[in-house]
Amino acid sequence: MKNRASFLIVVIAGLGLVLTACFEDSGSGPAPGPDIFSNDGSVTRSGGSDKYEWSIPSASPERNAECKPQNTETYGPSVPWEGFTHKGMTYTCNKCPGGDELLQGEWRAVFDVDDPTVSYDADPSYREYLKFDGNTFRNIIAGEDLGKQVTAVIEGWFLCSSKPETVNETKFFILTKVEPEGAFGWETGFVYSADTLMSDPNNILIGWYDGVVTTSGGKYGGTAPFCRIGMDVGGIPCTDPFK
Repeated sequence: MKNRASFLIVVIAGLGLVLTACFEDSGSGPAPGPDIFSNDGSVTRSGGSDKYEWSIPSASPERNAECKPQNTETYGPSVPWEGFTHKGMTYTCNKCPGGDELLQGEWRAVFDVDDPTVSYDADPSYREYLKFDGNTFRNIIAGEDLGKQVTAVIEGWFLCSSKPETVNETKFFILTKVEPEGAFGWETGFVYSADTLMSDPNNILIGWYDGVVTTSGGKYGGTAPFCRIGMDVGGIPCTDPFK
């Protein structure tokens, strides 16, 4: 998927992790623009993207009676859950409308599971930070892209789908802000699905698909491991790569 995949393709077997599943070209869609966070932590969400074929239903749809149980806890600023429509399919199941408890906090992309300070061989300047707060996220990526040094800020929100609406119970990630637009292949309004796989509370392997995949057996467009900032990896601190 786009340029970022070429930066972060990782051979899962080499991670040594015992994984368990837990884990503005915005098009001309309705109400375009980034999410707006108010002082009280509430969020006003952009309405959708015609280019990437998603929108928020005009009225909250009735929840499918067979959806998996919903966690009612809210772990930080969260986009209100009012359903999600993608390519004509309206999703009513969301197991984590207030965020996924295990993901909360700050994370650093790593390229050596024994030493989080080891740089990426193909681009030693590459750094990546990821923060989950409620059901929102903020991703900062710095490195060489399109022949120059770029620092990109990517923001958005996610939902945790469930059976019977998705077979793989993947997460949907909706990008509401990309600056500069197109950096590392990302665009405002883009939506994709991904799995967040955790060996323990301080390590994530994020496997993302090329767009939205909700069936079983889909191949990842790429994978990337992250360590929790403030914790140790093999006795070496996992630190904020931008500090």
